[in-house]
Amino acid sequence: MPEYAVLFRSFLFLPSILSFFAS
Repeated sequence: MPEYAVLFRSFLFLPSILSFFAS
């Protein structure tokens, strides 16, 4: 299912976005 891939991808991108805003 594509929605699982989108959810998994956003879950992987979350730490990167958080660290980007934190720095």
